[in-house]
Amino acid sequence: MAGERFRVNAPTVIHQTIDGEAVIIHLDRGLYYSLDVLGAEIWDRLAAGSSPDQVAQSLGGGFATDQATFSDA
Repeated sequence: MAGERFRVNAPTVIHQTIDGEAVIIHLDRGLYYSLDVLGAEIWDRLAAGSSPDQVAQSLGGGFATDQATFSDA
């Protein structure tokens, strides 16, 4: 997964981050997801084109764990 990137399946999936929390809606399936502050930060970075490894590197330093544990979570 080192260089793998993800993209939002627009327009089927829409998302918005409001006050640090992300709301994600899959319009075809009628599914709704809500993410807390950390989940929203991860989602926003992935949606902007960051790889999972880039997200783990940028966020991993703010937690009391090593990089490998954060990447595997």
